[in-house]
Amino acid sequence: MTGNIHADENRVTVRGLSQRLQLTGSQSTWSVQGEIVAPVHPLRGGKLLAIVQTAENGARDLVLWSKDGHDLGRSHLDIAGEITAARAFGNRLLVTTAGEILEIDIETLSKLRSRAFSVPPTKTTLYQPAPDGVWVIGDGVVSFFDLDGRRPVEKVRPLIAIDKPRCPANSGDVRQPCSAGLQLDQTEALVSETGDLFLKETFKEVYPYEGAYGQVDEVWPSTATVLDTKGSIIVQKHMSWMKTTREWFWSKGRSPQDPTGLPRWGGLVRTRYETEWNLLGLPVGARVGDLLFLQGQALIRVDRQLGTVWKNRLGDVAPPIISPSWASPILVHNSVCYHFASISDHGSDRQEQTINILDLARELEKSHFKRPRFAIGQSSEGDWLLIAY
Repeated sequence: MTGNIHADENRVTVRGLSQRLQLTGSQSTWSVQGEIVAPVHPLRGGKLLAIVQTAENGARDLVLWSKDGHDLGRSHLDIAGEITAARAFGNRLLVTTAGEILEIDIETLSKLRSRAFSVPPTKTTLYQPAPDGVWVIGDGVVSFFDLDGRRPVEKVRPLIAIDKPRCPANSGDVRQPCSAGLQLDQTEALVSETGDLFLKETFKEVYPYEGAYGQVDEVWPSTATVLDTKGSIIVQKHMSWMKTTREWFWSKGRSPQDPTGLPRWGGLVRTRYETEWNLLGLPVGARVGDLLFLQGQALIRVDRQLGTVWKNRLGDVAPPIISPSWASPILVHNSVCYHFASISDHGSDRQEQTINILDLARELEKSHFKRPRFAIGQSSEGDWLLIAY
């Protein structure tokens, strides 16, 4: 990673944005001696916390900056292996690798607790820090490891039973409804600030239809489950399922009573199969025990039972960058830092604004939209901080 660092990439820029979504003119830019291991964590009072890996020896440091780029603290990050996830909860930072979770005091940048853990390596393993541990979502098992060292909680995936036989390898051999199994690459997960895990599992089902030998309909049922850190299921809901429709089609055949031997065409009705969607949308954030989802151009807030608290349109903010849970109101912008929208925690007082920040647009185009990355903070005065790094 550090071997490909470019000088123009090792930079942080912070711009001010008012609550009315207007640029304030405040701007700070500073260089970083190393590579920022994403993400940057905006903290209260306009501070920024980052993990920086130096190019010389690969060592990693925790670095605390002011919004103006002044160093407020620095310490060595004592954790081995590639960092898989990091998330701030109040005054603590949780950092995970594939075999360890580390809790850090943000004020002192000192280690509080740590735990080593072991999970079978799988292709699509996800790591989701929680306030007191880490959720590890593997291909076959969901596990929660807490920082107190208790026996891990484990739940076998998928979290619902598959009620159809396994599909043959060749779709042309399908003769009855069957399941192609859990689609691991479509797994979505999000942890609330109370530690609940939202997990969406998507499956693939195949249905043959009449009058077209070897042709099938593909359906994508999905289920959303919320688990607490003890492994209990809080709620489980279908997010999509199979529905049937009827359609006319023409069938060609021969009648043994037809002396001409010519084919006869007939109109028939057959059943077709498709996916019925009832999606929450893309999980994007948490507010205490509630979760936030982006569905098209609407932001949805749901409780831990996945009941809708409110839903409101925000405009074109996908793919979204969202403000931290402690900041108020909620600010969202698209990942090119162009369209902005804010909304209160109660789902009211919505504002939208389009701001063309030309230097960011040029930098994104130059890097094929890989850099800069973005975060949202808030100063002690209440202004938004647009962080590009």
